[in-house]
Amino acid sequence: MASEAYLTWREALSGRMRRLMPFIQRPRLVVSGIVLLVVLAAAIAFVPKLSLSQSAAKATVIARLETLIGQNVSIDGPIRFSLLPRTRLVVERVRIGRGNGFDIDQIVADLDPLDALWGQPRLSRLVLIRPALRPDSAFGDIALADPDSAGLARLREAVGNVLGRMKGLQIFEIRDGVYRPALSDTGGPSGFSNANLTVTQSSEGAAINLSGSFIWNGQPTDLDMKIASPEALIAGEESGIEFHMQAPPLEAGFSGTASLMENTGITGHIKLASSSFSRGIEWIGNPNGRVPDLGAVAIDGDLLLRGRSANLANVALTIAGSTGRGALEAKLTDAAPVVAGTLAFDRLDLDPFGRSIAPLPKDLIDMERPLDVSFADAVNLDIRLSAGQASLGRIPLSDVAAVVTLGDGIAKIDVGDAAVFGGRGQAVLNLDGRGMHPLVYGTAALTDVDTAQMFQTLSADSLIVSGKSNITATLEAPAKDWASIIRDIDCDARIKVRDGAVAGFDPQVFAKPGARRLMDGSIGAKVPFDRLNAEVSMRGSRLRLREVTIANDSGVLNAWGDYYAQTNAVAIRGTYDANPPQTASTTSEFTAAKPVRFTMHGQWPDPDVETEPSDETK
Repeated sequence: MASEAYLTWREALSGRMRRLMPFIQRPRLVVSGIVLLVVLAAAIAFVPKLSLSQSAAKATVIARLETLIGQNVSIDGPIRFSLLPRTRLVVERVRIGRGNGFDIDQIVADLDPLDALWGQPRLSRLVLIRPALRPDSAFGDIALADPDSAGLARLREAVGNVLGRMKGLQIFEIRDGVYRPALSDTGGPSGFSNANLTVTQSSEGAAINLSGSFIWNGQPTDLDMKIASPEALIAGEESGIEFHMQAPPLEAGFSGTASLMENTGITGHIKLASSSFSRGIEWIGNPNGRVPDLGAVAIDGDLLLRGRSANLANVALTIAGSTGRGALEAKLTDAAPVVAGTLAFDRLDLDPFGRSIAPLPKDLIDMERPLDVSFADAVNLDIRLSAGQASLGRIPLSDVAAVVTLGDGIAKIDVGDAAVFGGRGQAVLNLDGRGMHPLVYGTAALTDVDTAQMFQTLSADSLIVSGKSNITATLEAPAKDWASIIRDIDCDARIKVRDGAVAGFDPQVFAKPGARRLMDGSIGAKVPFDRLNAEVSMRGSRLRLREVTIANDSGVLNAWGDYYAQTNAVAIRGTYDANPPQTASTTSEFTAAKPVRFTMHGQWPDPDVETEPSDETK
């Protein structure tokens, strides 16, 4: 019986083993089964915690935003949370700050999946979609304070807060951001829109990179920036800084270091380039502003920025087609920026500066177009210039030393010394934009200039004078528009020429009575003189000859009268007093010629001349 029972049990066990052998021989199925059991057990164990992960993730996002921006955060829209395939929290209709805050349409936050699984989510990527800043938004301490008023300690704290808030966050993005500032009565920046910016930091302590694009004052702008060692910067040590910005009106680049030590500042090489001086300035500040257009401008130099002061050493400034080298310094003040420095040019073309301030009229409408002199209030400028060669219109200059100043509504250029027409010259020109009626006024003095070269350069072909001249002049005119300048210009000049000659008419034409044309008998005539003195004044289009004297061995000519530029007419009177001939009479006395009176009327350069003897003089 025992043996039969044993045989029955063995046969049953053998049958069961035969049925299990196919499964035992498939180890993959066994392992898979074990893993499935573990996953199911883990899922059953952590299902309660997954429901808690959403609330923990929401709290983490809110806390991170408040730390990053420095304002209270509230969520008014729905919240979506997913663990797989990517651990992500999406919240909508987010408000930053109380009262004067700003709104965000949507926030996307990527979290570390393992930390989120255990209910302790940590952000690795944060995306703000369509953040909209209002003009009166408050940013807490995210904005850098004015170091002059807040002090170095607050500046360090502010920068440290901004950089420190990136800790642990590898990627921070802004998509389609917009900011519209409140415009003042004088205009101002129109703000930015379509801002798409990405800030990355691969690990804590690594470099921070900022890149992206936005539209500023209506122009698309690309931006790249790198802070090599943010932790060193926070600790008050130096960190490498690289910056590049490109927009149609302006391109800027910087490479150097920044420090928050005792001598807080930024040091490095800077480059700026703009195809239009006015467009570049207006794009940075006020697109509705009025800045003289000096054409293309470029700056290349070594920058030292401390607080609200900046110094440019070894700078090359290209403006209006001319390049000067030297040093510049600037300081921001509550009133207007202050800029000073020295620049040396190999060659300087002054025409674009004049045209930018007072563009020449193209038609009658332009004659009445108001001249804008408001730029003299925009900045306080004091620049000392020197130029080996310079040009003002058709006038060539060399060895120029000048000072250009702007401020308090007055623009001034003071040419202390320059070589011109073989002699020396000085000039001062002021543009006073204060009050209701802007005014331009100035003085000029020329010494030992080549008169023939001056007349030839100024295309005074109808009357050519040679000799060495000394000239002084004063000028005053309203600067409302070109019509006012031409109509109301007031200019006085004194001219003294010595040891020269006059061509274009012969003074002997006045020596005998009768009527004739000025050019009669004077073709090709060239009459030497010992001295030529003239006092002239211009009132609008009328040139008044107060007194003109030409003296040589033959006699002395005195004239006075008017020339009318609009009609080219002359009305001149005068006398010609010939020197007595060196012959004796029967009484052994010299015969003295009588003075001759004359009048000149008609069209210059060949008016009618009438002469008659007279015992009278002027």
